[in-house]
Amino acid sequence: MKKVEALIGVIFFIVGIGMLIGGIVLGNAFNEKKNNWVETTAIIEDIQYYGRDDHRVIVQYEVNGRTMEARLDSYDSSMYEGDEVAIFYDPQNPSNISATSQQIANWILLGMGVIFTLIGGGLTITKLKGKSKKESLMQNGECVGAEINEVQLNRGYRVNGRSPFVIICRWRDPQSGEYYLFRSENLWYDPRPILAEKQLTTLPVYLDPQNYKRYYVSTEEIDVKDLT
Repeated sequence: MKKVEALIGVIFFIVGIGMLIGGIVLGNAFNEKKNNWVETTAIIEDIQYYGRDDHRVIVQYEVNGRTMEARLDSYDSSMYEGDEVAIFYDPQNPSNISATSQQIANWILLGMGVIFTLIGGGLTITKLKGKSKKESLMQNGECVGAEINEVQLNRGYRVNGRSPFVIICRWRDPQSGEYYLFRSENLWYDPRPILAEKQLTTLPVYLDPQNYKRYYVSTEEIDVKDLT
C-alpha cells in the first residue's frame, strides 16, 4: 500500500503536467485564432445527438454577405437551436470555425493541471522528505524506548476505501518528568496480533534532542513488508 501511495502521487503529477501542456498548447492555438481570424456572431441552426457525449452543433453565419454553415468545435448544455454564439472563422477558409468560449475550457484545463500537479508534487515531496527525516533521525537522533499506549485507525486518511493503523507511544523524559506522545507512520496492516505474539510493550523512538517534535517511531520489528 505504501507503493500505491507513492504511485498515486506520481500519477497525479504526470496527469497534472499533461493538463498544463495541453492547456498551454490549446491556449496558444486560441490566441492564434483570436489574432488572425475574424470574430462574428453565428446562429445555432441544429443540434444533432449521436449519443450521451456526442453532440454536433451546426451553425449559420455571414461571411462577406454570403451565408455559411459549419459544425462548431464545442458543445455545452446551455446551447439551444436559435441561440446566438460568438465564433471565429479563418478568413482563408471561412468554413473553418471555432467558438470563442473555447478559451474558458482552456483556463479550466490549466486550472485542473495546476491542482493535479500541486497535489502530486506535494505527495511526492512529502514522501521524500519523510524518508530523509527518518534516515537522519536514525543516524543522528537519540533512541528511547517508548511505551505502546494504543493502536488506532487513522480515519482521516483513506486509500482505496481503507484507513491505515497508527501506533501511539508514550515516553517520560527522565530529566523533566514530562510525558510525550509519539505517533507512528501509517501502517497498512493491523499490528496488534504481531505486538501480542512478540509480547512487545515498547517501540524504539528516535528523537531530535533539540526538538522532540521531530521524531521517528521505528516499526521495523513488526513490519510486514509483503503487505505494504
